[in-house]
Amino acid sequence: MVVWFGAAFAKGEIAMMLYGSLHALVGITITYYTVACFVNHTDVTITPDFLSVKHAPIPFPGRKNIPVIDIRQLFTEKKIRRTKNGTTTSFRVCVILRDNSRQTLLGDLDDLVQARYFEQQIESVLGLKNAPVPGEMSG
Repeated sequence: MVVWFGAAFAKGEIAMMLYGSLHALVGITITYYTVACFVNHTDVTITPDFLSVKHAPIPFPGRKNIPVIDIRQLFTEKKIRRTKNGTTTSFRVCVILRDNSRQTLLGDLDDLVQARYFEQQIESVLGLKNAPVPGEMSG
């Protein structure tokens, strides 16, 4: 990589430097994501004031800190991804807030039973009664 940038710099090739930078950035991002997926765990914490979701020890997107007073309902949703290589199914636990907006609390769960368990446990701690939500997994 150093040789690549050295040659590009010596020739004054900006496009070559940008191409190398893009390649390096993609490699770093993929490595970061892979390590985070293997090393991280997710903590869900409920206090009288907030429901928090945090991924650690490596910082990762998806951190939430939602005021409990704003939470109306939780539900489990099925996510289907279709690609040229096939179809994958995952589940996510979502929350409906007082302003009727929706947020994903926990995503990319492989098992419906696991997603439902999280939903039920969080509802139980928050004292929420389960209610049907359009788009929710039934059954």
